[in-house]
Parts: sequence; C-alpha cells; structure tokens
Amino acid sequence: MDQNSDSLTEPLLPTSPVPATPEPASEADESDEMPPTVSTKSSKRARIFRIAATFLVFVFIVVGLTQSLRTLLILDSDDLDIRTVLLRWGLPMTTYSHTIYPGDFTRDIQPLPIHSHNDYWRRVPFYSALAAGATSVEADVWLFAEDGELYVGHDKSSLSRNRTLGGLYIEPIVKLLAERNSVPQIGMKEKEQGMGGIRGIWDTQPSQTFHLYIDLKTQGEVTLPAVIRYLEPLRQWGYLTTWNGTNLIRGVVTVHLTGDTPFDLMLSSSGGSEGIRDYFYDSPVTELGTGKYNISNSLMATANFKKEIGNVVWGSGGMSESMKEKVKGHIKEAHERGIGIRYWDTPYWPVATRDQVWGQLVACGVDLLNVDDLKGATSGKW
Repeated sequence: MDQNSDSLTEPLLPTSPVPATPEPASEADESDEMPPTVSTKSSKRARIFRIAATFLVFVFIVVGLTQSLRTLLILDSDDLDIRTVLLRWGLPMTTYSHTIYPGDFTRDIQPLPIHSHNDYWRRVPFYSALAAGATSVEADVWLFAEDGELYVGHDKSSLSRNRTLGGLYIEPIVKLLAERNSVPQIGMKEKEQGMGGIRGIWDTQPSQTFHLYIDLKTQGEVTLPAVIRYLEPLRQWGYLTTWNGTNLIRGVVTVHLTGDTPFDLMLSSSGGSEGIRDYFYDSPVTELGTGKYNISNSLMATANFKKEIGNVVWGSGGMSESMKEKVKGHIKEAHERGIGIRYWDTPYWPVATRDQVWGQLVACGVDLLNVDDLKGATSGKW
C-alpha cells in the first residue's frame, strides 16, 4: 500500500487552537507614545518662522504697491491740484503760508493756450486746470429764483448747494490774485503798490490774462444780471479786461459770456455799443462777416469743428488740406477784427488722430485749444 493510503487510515487526533501571535506595534503608535524630542520642537519653530516671514513679505508688497499707485494718481495731471503739489513739497499749508513769496503758488507753471472744457467736471475745478497751465476754463451756470444763487454743473441733476460760481471760480481767483498783488514787505511802501501794475495769475508770465467762460444755461434775460453782479469782486480790484468806451484795457482776467447769453441785452446792460463793459460775447465764427462783432463787444469767437470744418478720417494724418484752408480762413477773418478763435467738438478718439488735429490747429493759429484731457494736452506728444 502506498504512503497516501496509510495516511488515510490514521485516526484523527483532536487539535487545540493556536494562540494568536500579537502584532508588533506600528511605528506611528510608538511615536505617539514617545515624548517630544528636540528635533520636533525645532521643526515647529521653523514652520512658525516661515509663516511669519511670508506674512511680512506680503505686507511689504501690499504697502509698496499701494504707495506706488498713490504716487501715480497724484502725478496724474488731470487730478493734480496746486494744493496737492504744495503738500508734496513737505510743508503743511499753515507753515507754507509763512514761507512763500507771492509768486510761489504758480511758480514753474508755464501758461499754455489751452481751454479746460467743462472744467467743473474735474476732481478739483479751477486748480487742476491751473496746475496744468491752462489759461482758460469754462463754467456752466444755472440760476434759480428761490435763492438767486448761480450753481455750476452740466445739467440740473449734477447741481449741488456747495458748487457755485462764486465758490468754485470767483473766490479762488480773487484770493490768488490778492496774494500775487500783496504789498511787498521789503523795499516798497503801501502807496507804491501800483507802480509795477497788476500781476496776473502766473509768476512766469504775469501779464498773461486768464479766460473765464461763463455759459448761461437758464434763461438769459434773468441770468445775465446775476452773472454781472457776481463779477463785482473782480471788478472792484481792477482785474477785468475792460472796454472803456473808446479803448480796450487788457486785464488779468477776461470774461466771455456764452450759451443763452442775449447779445442785445448784454450791450444794453453796459450802456449800449459804446458803453463801458468788462464782459464780452463769445461770438459765432460764422457770423463775423456781418460786422456785428468787434473788440468793443467780443474778444473770442467759437465754432463747432465737426459742423464747420468736417469729420476727420482716421489714419489719414489729421485734417485734409481743404480743412486746413477752412480753418485758416476763419482765423484770418477773426484776427482781422482783433478777435481770437476756438473750436469745440474736435476729434477725441483715436488718440493719435486727436493729437494730430491739435497740432494742426495750433500750427494754423488758433488762440485757444479746446481740450477735455488736460494730461494729453500737456504731454507734448502733439
């Protein structure tokens, strides 16, 4: 019998259960029960240090970017006002007022033949234009019978109690000119104050006049008398350009009335065609040939560029030759009468086309360049 058959005949013996062999504790369990070592404490400290260092670097980056952005915003000429410039020189206004001479406020600012169109829209009306060197600003005024105040804004929805012709323009101009014409503390007595004449806004060109355009938005017959009354602070100090009945006396501020200003009422309010007046009509360029306007009643003429000159083709290099000839014809007609000229609604986009037209208008001889973008107008790229 083979071996396999023998194994089958052997009696089966009862078996006892084999005790389970305990499994060795895992390394994780052992580590949980082990006391913390020096290496684990050092690792935690290093981790905390890295987190703190990362946080500090993040804070420094945020602060640096914020400061850079703030600097860029301050240097934006559209937002730049002279008070900001003064503060950046490192002296508070209370200290600064005791350290300046009268010309410091506009020192180093070169006046330019630029008209700040809708100037009241700027973050700081008047001062933003002044800092850019603009020699002309425009204010739209609204009169309401309830208080007789002249409010400044493009439409009724933009008006507010604190934005008035006096507060935004007349008072700042008077205050600035008072500083410019204060009695010198050294070398001149009070009675000699007028020896050098009245100094204008700009220290670099004290004889340069400042053009204040006032656009009447409410009915001219009732608004005009209020505007004339508002000019009194400038009038009493002799700051206004004036027609004295026979001659034009150039002043450091020249007022131009536009919008709903009634021409005939403007004349009669100042004694007729030969009367004395210190405000002038913004005449239409297309009506200069009528002989109605001369330096006794108008010192600037204005035209809608698109309507009178035409649309500029993009990428064509600006105005065509025929357009330039139209502009030169208008300028010649105005200058023959002693009247300056300004065009509004010039191209504003593309920027390259806008800049080309600006340069061509100046080359043709316009007296004021109508601009909305002060930064672009003063960048020198045209």
